[in-house]
Amino acid sequence: MKKTLLTLFLLSFSYNYLAQSPIEWEFTAGGIDKDKGRELVLTDGGVIVIGNSSSSEFGPNENQGEKDAVILKTDHDGNTLWQHTYGGSDEDVIWDIKETPDQGFIVVGYSKSNDGDLSQNNGGRDYWIFKIDSQGTLQWTKTYGGTNDDKALSVFVTEDGGIIVAGDSRSNDGDVSGHNGEFNYDCWVIRLKANGSLIWEKNYGGSSNEYTASIIQLADEGYLLVSGTESEDFDVSNNYSGDDGEDIWVVRIDDEGVIIWEKNFGGSGEDSPENVLKIDEENILICGRTTSSNYDFLNQEMGGNDGFIMQINSDGDLIWTNLLGGSGAERIKAITHAADGVGYIFSGFSESSNGDVGENHGEWDAWLGRLSNSGELIWEQNYGGTDNDIAESIVVTEEGHVLFTGWTSSLDIDIEQNSGSEDLWVVCLESPFSMGISSVSNQMVLSLFPNPCNEEVNIYTDEIIEEIRVFNCLGAEVLKIEGNVSKINLENLTPGIHHIEVSFSYTKEILKLVKN
Repeated sequence: MKKTLLTLFLLSFSYNYLAQSPIEWEFTAGGIDKDKGRELVLTDGGVIVIGNSSSSEFGPNENQGEKDAVILKTDHDGNTLWQHTYGGSDEDVIWDIKETPDQGFIVVGYSKSNDGDLSQNNGGRDYWIFKIDSQGTLQWTKTYGGTNDDKALSVFVTEDGGIIVAGDSRSNDGDVSGHNGEFNYDCWVIRLKANGSLIWEKNYGGSSNEYTASIIQLADEGYLLVSGTESEDFDVSNNYSGDDGEDIWVVRIDDEGVIIWEKNFGGSGEDSPENVLKIDEENILICGRTTSSNYDFLNQEMGGNDGFIMQINSDGDLIWTNLLGGSGAERIKAITHAADGVGYIFSGFSESSNGDVGENHGEWDAWLGRLSNSGELIWEQNYGGTDNDIAESIVVTEEGHVLFTGWTSSLDIDIEQNSGSEDLWVVCLESPFSMGISSVSNQMVLSLFPNPCNEEVNIYTDEIIEEIRVFNCLGAEVLKIEGNVSKINLENLTPGIHHIEVSFSYTKEILKLVKN
């Protein structure tokens, strides 16, 4: 038992130690007020960064109103190639961006303006959708909504070149129909042609609030909508949290917006999805934050708010979940594929200095980590200064460089410049993909599913297994199986966290398993 615990400790220590990835370059942009980076997308010759600014000037650009959208492009060395502000005299916020087939970009957010770059407002905040070319020149702009607040939060460019947009709506008039809650938010999805004209619109939700995280297209031309929900009526069939608690809500719809199925995930606490990654045509990752330690997150709680990552398939079956964090609060905001095709890289923020999180520099730190294909943490690292530093979005280049954007209030340690209270922040890291990974990378193709499980768990690997040993949370061996197997019977194991040691002819790998 002591040897096993020591092995686990050394494994964890080596991963964290090897995770140190120097900053290749970083820069801040903004004025004296609040300026925040939101998303980035790799493009020919560099990276596009979007965000929002409340400063009177953002670099060379004057603010057109209360809050403007900002978009800039840098080269691979972080040099700004161009930057623009967009909006009117009121509040104009952008949230997501996707490249279009003609090398332009579709940008979505919400607006209260009816002047400047916007010609119409239906009341409150409207969906704001606009198209720019490769140089940031505005090509067209559209607003959709009703007399209440409507906020576009996610966009996907469909295979036919069209656009699907998802967000939150409190309206039931104008462009919006079928609202399910009198004063609360529903998920509102609109399908557009490539020129921004409306094809159809649908509301999804219950009598309480829904909070949209993301929408993606699936192989059958349908879509997967991921949201948080506080409801358990109308379109929502279940809620683990009870009245006014938030669950992760996943809805599969067809090409016309008709619901095929909907499912809830989470526990009795607050479970909020933030983003989605399409692994392949059959599997999806969801990330966010949770306060739960039961149901789908049984016995996994690390602190008050933990970051979570879960994998589901296209039928809504849960494959595995993993909570990451320390005794403080964490949130995982985005996740993407590793450059070598093995595992995933996530970004978020943390206030912990224990558990799965290394040394904290101050308040909130930007927090990055790498996961195996089965969700096990391989390395993690904090970035920032002694104030608040947030990583909102992350991309990985073909060369293996990791770039993230967000915002910072610091002016020390990893941050060289700050123009005001909060600056848009972009960081490029030297390639960290070999760190914490042995020369034999079979660990990366070993997975357990479903995880958490009930009475049995499946093992996926393309290697021959020689032996399996199962240890409880105290390090005591509770099960041993010799030979190559694809399934483990756990009927006699007590519920809780276990570690599975899988032995091959040349290496051993350890995975975490949760039994319900």
